[in-house]
Order: sequence, then C-alpha cells, then structure tokens
Amino acid sequence: MTGEHLLTLSCPDRTGIVHAVSTFLLVTGCNILDSQQYREPDSERFFMRVHVAADPSVPGSSLRSAFEATATTFAMDWHLAPASRPVPTVVLVSKQDHCLQDLLFRHRTAALPIDLRAVVSNHPDTR
Repeated sequence: MTGEHLLTLSCPDRTGIVHAVSTFLLVTGCNILDSQQYREPDSERFFMRVHVAADPSVPGSSLRSAFEATATTFAMDWHLAPASRPVPTVVLVSKQDHCLQDLLFRHRTAALPIDLRAVVSNHPDTR
C-alpha cells in the first residue's frame, strides 16, 4: 500500500471548509500532494478533491473514522479511497476520435488509472 488517498467532498458553501480539511490532514499526519476546490454558484455548493500521502501503516478506515466529525460539522458528502484505485469512467466522444484514441492508449499502457466502463458516441464511426 502506498499510503496515498483521494478525498473528494461536497457540501453547502461556507467559510472555513478548506481550513478544517487542511487542519484535519495536518493533525493526522497527512501531506497534501495536490488539491483542487471550487464553489458552484447556482447551487451554492463547495467541491474539493485532495490527493494526500498518509503514513502507510495507518489504514484508510482509521482516516475515514477520524474525518467523520469534520464531515458532520460541514454536512459533507464525501469519499476517501486509495489513490491507486482505478476511477470508474465512461467516455463521451463525437465524430473526431483522436482524443478517444489517446485515452484508450493511455488506458492500455496503464498510464491512466481508469476502469473504462463504456464509450458513448453520437456518431457511427466512433461507436
């Protein structure tokens, strides 16, 4: 196990979310490798994705249990998963297939960690 995890979350937007998540990660000994967040103005929801490195001896279940209090405070919908787990993916493609070919190549060579479930197209050449 690499000790790397992906934390994804969404919740009603308010101040202090990034601070609370970052503080939790600091206190539990995690190092933030990458983080993205944004607010969706129409729904007033906050979304965040954090890639962290944790001590490999600390199981993900322990991190999940410890994060419950923070998640509850902010009414979060959240998920913590090993970063090595392939992401279930559906690819949507139109007539031009050059991007699809690139994704398929990277998937075949394990350069793109996805679990390809389907390719959906509106054009007969790429079905």
